[in-house]
Amino acid sequence: MSAPTGPLAIQTLRDRPDLLPTVASWHWNTWGRPGAGITLAEQSSKLRTAYLDDDPDWEMCWVAVANGAPAGTASLVADDGLGPPWDTVGPWLASVFVLPEHRGRWIASALIQYVGDMARLADFRELFLYTPDQQSLYRRHGYVDIARARGQQAEVDVMRTAL
Repeated sequence: MSAPTGPLAIQTLRDRPDLLPTVASWHWNTWGRPGAGITLAEQSSKLRTAYLDDDPDWEMCWVAVANGAPAGTASLVADDGLGPPWDTVGPWLASVFVLPEHRGRWIASALIQYVGDMARLADFRELFLYTPDQQSLYRRHGYVDIARARGQQAEVDVMRTAL
């Protein structure tokens, strides 16, 4: 893994609304379920409502901008949609994504650390996530496996870290 090759900024989607179409496309292409009937326009509307139109509380979406171009994203949410019994715990680190051409440059790690720092500043004591295949990445950041669960598309590991 190489270090970032240029300036990396992490900005809220609220501060960079021009990146909403980009982030919506990433979310839809990575986690969207066309078979379930969600369209890209619906995904964009969902993100606009959650992160731009509503008054910001503590739920946020951040965008990593490398050398002036969007390179990745991550969110802090109350409920990541895993369903019972997981809808009673939180907050959740969610939607961590880095463009393939930027992977291996510590951008995901920077996003994970940043969201954890923001959760800590909001006085949370723990942070949850689930992943079907990136357990080793999150373990490097102090997350531990706490359960297996059925996600919307696959079996996932639910993980937790103390803040």
